[in-house]
Amino acid sequence: MDIPPLMEIVSDEQALYHCPNNACRKDFKNLASIVNHLESESCGYLRFDAVQKKMANLTNGRLLKF
Repeated sequence: MDIPPLMEIVSDEQALYHCPNNACRKDFKNLASIVNHLESESCGYLRFDAVQKKMANLTNGRLLKF
């Protein structure tokens, strides 16, 4: 069975995001994953509230709706 070209592209995604903490430096394929990593405080780079403030600044305080 052939894999459609779009599926090949999705499966071959490169890590576009990297944790800015030099002690961690984990790689992430999408923005949601790195935001989750930072919000979890697992590497200690930012506290949860600091991540929320930075994301609010990034989106100009607008909520993303789906």
